Amino acid sequence: MIWFLIFMAICMLCVVSGVKNGIEKSSEALMPALFIMMVGLIVYELATVNGIMDGISYYLSPDISKISTDTFMGAASQVFFSLSIAMGVLITYGSYTRKDIDLEKSAGNVCLVDSSAALLSGLMIVPVAFVFGFPDSSGMGLMFVALPQMFAMMPGGEILAPIFYLLVAFAAVTSAISMAEVGVSVLYDKAKMDRKKSVAVLTVIVLIVGTVCTLGFNGGPLGFDNAVSSGMGWVGFLDNLVNCFIVPIAAMLMCLFFGYVIKTSYLEEEIELSSQFRSKRIFRAMIMYIAPVLLGIILISGLIGLFA
Repeated sequence: MIWFLIFMAICMLCVVSGVKNGIEKSSEALMPALFIMMVGLIVYELATVNGIMDGISYYLSPDISKISTDTFMGAASQVFFSLSIAMGVLITYGSYTRKDIDLEKSAGNVCLVDSSAALLSGLMIVPVAFVFGFPDSSGMGLMFVALPQMFAMMPGGEILAPIFYLLVAFAAVTSAISMAEVGVSVLYDKAKMDRKKSVAVLTVIVLIVGTVCTLGFNGGPLGFDNAVSSGMGWVGFLDNLVNCFIVPIAAMLMCLFFGYVIKTSYLEEEIELSSQFRSKRIFRAMIMYIAPVLLGIILISGLIGLFA
């Protein structure tokens, strides 16, 4: 509870400071720090861990035969979360964007930086996990079970472990700030509250839900365990609820809304205010046909996997 309250306080202080003085300044400091830490850890691993090249070969040589529905579900969930798709974050930040910004180029840069961070993260974690015998660990198990054991076996691990988990905390803070800003923006625009009142209301909501989640792990005072929670209590339940239901449905409704209700021409005209829209045809096909079908498949697969 103490760490949850500290984390919440840091996020809300950044949000209450506003977009430019809080969110923008914190991101300008934290995001470069993330990349510097990742690159530094990768270089250290290459220089000190015996057999690391075998781990890199394992990371860069996937076993195609093991690809399954769960693989695509996991990838889809990661993409939705990592790019903040269908969560209101892109819409909120987009509303703050100047009219002279090249939106198509910005979207491409976001995808490039996000993919680079994902590749570096994998290069930092997976090869070392392979070398120390944890190739099948994933998610929470890799982060909080396998990795601490690896750091204990690595030379200088007692120094690297705090650096790595500080990196993880930085990444979590930037993501949490983005999602908190969505709630503040809604209260600011729709309820006509000022930023401080909006943050205060959101803080109360986060405090209630966060307390339930913090005390709601399996074995905790509010904990429970069923197929949907995946053994992680309220955190697992809400995570699966969002990934398997809410986000795919929200994304599908957005595609149908922009594709068939207000039409894609509305978005295309907005993009062309600042630059030429070179991917217009691809964008139109994705919004109207390809994305809704794929999202439907993801939703059905998620439901089957959840209740099978």
